[in-house]
Amino acid sequence: MKIQTRDIDSFVKNPDKSIKAILIYGPDEGLVRERVAIIGKTIVDDLNDPFNVAEISGDKLKDDHAILSDELSSQSMMGGQRLIRLNNVNNNHTDIVKLSMKQEFDNLLIIEAGDLNAKSSLRKLFEKEKDCAAVPCYADDERSLGSIIDNQLRENNIKIDMDAKNLLISNILGDRALARQEIEKLITYTISNPAKVITLDDVINCIGNNSEMNMNDVAVHTASGNAKDLDRTYNTLINEGISPIGIL
Repeated sequence: MKIQTRDIDSFVKNPDKSIKAILIYGPDEGLVRERVAIIGKTIVDDLNDPFNVAEISGDKLKDDHAILSDELSSQSMMGGQRLIRLNNVNNNHTDIVKLSMKQEFDNLLIIEAGDLNAKSSLRKLFEKEKDCAAVPCYADDERSLGSIIDNQLRENNIKIDMDAKNLLISNILGDRALARQEIEKLITYTISNPAKVITLDDVINCIGNNSEMNMNDVAVHTASGNAKDLDRTYNTLINEGISPIGIL
């Protein structure tokens, strides 16, 4: 089952009980982790519970094909569903996953993967099967990130100036986990301010200049051949006044 963009938030908060396996994939690793955690907590209270949560890496699954089947069929000592997390997975694991899911099991399987294109065998498997779901995690754009900022600030009765909001968005766009972390930092920074309004100076003082971090990102994205994020990071540095020679 392919989860449409408009339905993702509601599905993540309350997954269909008929779904036995969920693939969460996409280029935004922070958003993948966030959605895994939200769905996982609909099954178990503690994601680190050694009795009710099992974590399997893609490398471990390659070495031991039976480990996934064993975990899927295992029962909780305390009763109820167990959560099986399979991470660092790609299309090379599709056949193993497909074979393991042919058995009957009551536990919930969540698979974490990176960016998968429309031709991905793993993605096709989860989009095709009625008792499986595929949830994409693409990076927030300015509009969606603006909504996240507004919602988090509203919960704390804090407002933000438009210039401050625009600067904040430009600094945290691209990673949901980083975005939430920086917003929380701003909330902590501002909560004692009687005015309860975040200004441009507040963002500059709290978030600071991310040039050093972005310069490192240039090297990482170049080495990994990630042209899209390299272009975004390069433009951010140029807008911050860093010279092209310095970046080079």
